[in-house]
Order: sequence, then C-alpha cells, then structure tokens
Amino acid sequence: MATKRGRMSEYDLQFIKDNAHHMDYVKIAKSINRTSKSVRKYMEQGLGLVISLEVDAAPVSLATVTYDIEDEDFWPVILQQFSETELIIFRYQWDAMYDQFGGDVLPTEKLQIIDIIKLEVLMNRNLIEQRSSSVGIQEHESEIIRMKADGVKDVMELGIVERQLAFLRTAQGSLGKDYREMQKNKDALNKSIKGTRDQRFDRIEKSGKTILKLIAEITTDSKLRKELGMRMEKMRLATIDEEIRLAAYHKYEDGNLDQPFLNCDTVKDDNGRINVWAETKKQLE
Repeated sequence: MATKRGRMSEYDLQFIKDNAHHMDYVKIAKSINRTSKSVRKYMEQGLGLVISLEVDAAPVSLATVTYDIEDEDFWPVILQQFSETELIIFRYQWDAMYDQFGGDVLPTEKLQIIDIIKLEVLMNRNLIEQRSSSVGIQEHESEIIRMKADGVKDVMELGIVERQLAFLRTAQGSLGKDYREMQKNKDALNKSIKGTRDQRFDRIEKSGKTILKLIAEITTDSKLRKELGMRMEKMRLATIDEEIRLAAYHKYEDGNLDQPFLNCDTVKDDNGRINVWAETKKQLE
C-alpha cells in the first residue's frame, strides 16, 4: 500500500501524540502509513520534541587499515631477534609501510615488508657498530701517539695497542662492506614491492592521467562535468546528514539518552535543536 500524502488526519495526529514518548518516529510512521520525514517534522515542530536519529540504530562499524603486527604468530620470534629499542623502530616502520599500501597487503608482500624492516634495523645496528669502531680507532691512535711521545717503555704493550688498532680498522672496513650490501638488498626489495618514489611516479605517468588532461576533459565534456558535480553535491549533502546523525542523542542499553559532543556547532540549544540542523534542514527536506 502506498504511503499516504497530504495533511494528516486527526487520528494520525492523535496517534503520534499518544506514542511519541515510547515509540520511535520510524515505527510510528509505519503504523499510520505516513513518511518518517513528515512524522519527525511534526514531532519536532508541532510537539516540540527532541528527536534522536540514533535511538534504534545499530552500532556503526567503520573500516580501518590499521593492523597490529603483534597479533601475528611470528611476532614472538621477532621479539627474540631484536632489542626493545629496535622493536620500537620495527613497529614504527611496519605501521608506516602498511599505511602506505592502504592495508592492501598480501601474505607474500607482508613477508617482503618484514624483510625490508629487518634490513633497516640491521643497518641501524651496523651504523652504531661503525661509530663505536671509529671511537675506538681514535682512542687507540691517541694512545699510540702518547706512548711514543713519552718514550716507549714496553714494546710488547705498544705492539698490543697497534694490533688492536689494526683489528678495529679491519672491522670498520668489514662493517662498511656489510652496510653497502644490505643497502643494495633493501633497494631490491623496495623495487620488488614497487615502494620507491620513482615507481610511484612511473605508475602515474603510465596511467595517462595528468591534472592538466583532467581539467581539459572536465572543461570539454559536459556529461562528465555534470556527473562530477552530482557526486560532489551528494557528498556535501551526505556530510551534512552524517554530522546531524552523529550529533543526535544516543540511547544506551540502560535507557538513558546522552548528547555526543563533536564541536561547537553540534551543541544543542535550549530547545534541544542542533545549530547545524537549522541551517541545513531546508536542504535535506
């Protein structure tokens, strides 16, 4: 049966008055075969009631790309591989790279990301060891100069210091070689998952779409211009409607109603109306 239109009858108005305090306006509308919009309007303007759009609404589940790597089965193994300071870097790098790909990460790509982060951590560790070697080399060189300036009293002791200096220099050279090798492997992994800046720009260029081409297409194609305009207007109205929905009174399981506080524009006035509602009601009707 089609929904009734036009002016409400005395029966409809009385039914709304009798059930306004214990029935949702949507259910009232169904009971008298009227639109929920007209019932809500009468309850607000005719009866001066505060209407909650959220009373019977199910909780909203918002999609997110956040992901906790510590929930993975292999995380306990990683805990044994790195220090607490390195684990902080590991978590940060994981979150950053996971967000970069928008959460669209396949199992094999996940392993590639983990390998890249491991190389990053090991490269940081390598640089720390290189710095420690550099400090040790400087100290041993200063010690040899001091011993020679004071006159060598113990040739064996001087020989020990010189051998330690040679060992540190060899270790520093080996660390530098290892660092360059890890950098090469890291670059190769980044290219394999197409995570470099050049590859991102290359994909954009190969797509054939540039901002100038898009502007020219919008200017010359009236159909596309109208379609994009409709999308923008729907998004604007949907944003307004969502702000009203989120700012409406929320009913808890114990039956209490409470007002969410989003910003200064959504604070209810003395009559229980939202400031933004008065400005946008005409656009939504």
